[in-house]
Order: sequence, then structure tokens, then C-alpha cells
Amino acid sequence: MKTKITLIIYAFCLLLSQPGRSDDNQIYVTFKVAIQAGTCDIKMEDNNTNISFESVNKDAINTTTKEIKLQTICSGIANNKHIQLNFSTNKYGINPNIATNNYLMTSKDNLSIGFYDEDDNVIPLNQIINTKYDANISTIIPIVLKLYTDTSQDIETGSFDSSVTIHAQYY
Repeated sequence: MKTKITLIIYAFCLLLSQPGRSDDNQIYVTFKVAIQAGTCDIKMEDNNTNISFESVNKDAINTTTKEIKLQTICSGIANNKHIQLNFSTNKYGINPNIATNNYLMTSKDNLSIGFYDEDDNVIPLNQIINTKYDANISTIIPIVLKLYTDTSQDIETGSFDSSVTIHAQYY
């Protein structure tokens, strides 16, 4: 009998600790990445189209980062060309003039995502930016994503989502 009770308690604890279950202080953020054809093809290095922040502690939101790698493929171009990128969205009513610190808003207004280059410069949304990368047959561009909120205690736990479209061309 003692063994059965121990097994039941263990099974219950295991059930509570399963991934995907939200605890009182965790959030999960997923956003969809769409690629728009330009003069350069572009894809995420792992061919994924979703980027996820999993099990983020609400108290650590503003220190949470994730690095992704974009791979651009430019062919049939002249020498000395560089890559331009554009991160854009209109999902959830974002307006680049009112976006908090030019961050991508999620489905909850008080949580957003910022895009940065490897030198920690902000990548503005809805604008074409010139990069330092040459437009070669294959170029890897690292992008750092940062979560941001000014009211972490007011964020509900659970899942949030958003989307962004990435466009690449050479100039």
C-alpha cells in the first residue's frame, strides 16, 4: 500500500512538471516568420518558420534574448553589393510611429520583441536597413531578439504570439 501511495504521489508530481504546463510565473512567446521574395532569397538557418521563447520567468523578461541566424542567397549580382533587410508587420495593429521602442508587439500590448544586429544596434521595424554584409551566394546574418516590457508584473502567464515578415534585397 505504501508503494502505491508513493507511486501515485510521484505520478502526480511528474504530471505537474511536464513541459508545456504553465506555472504562475512563466510565459511562452511564439511568433511566426514569413519570408517575402526579394532580389535575395532568405531563410532562417534551420528552415524553421516559428521562433519561440519558452518558459520565460516574468521577472527576467527584459534580460531574455535569443539569437537566430538568417541565411541570404543572392545570385547573378555585380560585385560590391550589400544586403538590405526589412522587418515588417501590421499584425495586432502595430504602427511604427507608436510602437514601444520600435519593438514588435505581441498579442498582449505590454509585451514586445525587439530586433538587434550583432553589434547591439536596433533594427527598426517597417524600414529598409542597409547591412554591412556583402551580397554573396550565401551569407549568414545573426539577429538578436530581445523581449521587452515595462510592466512585467501585470503580464498574464501563458502563451503570446505575433508575426513578422522579413524581406531581403541587395543594393
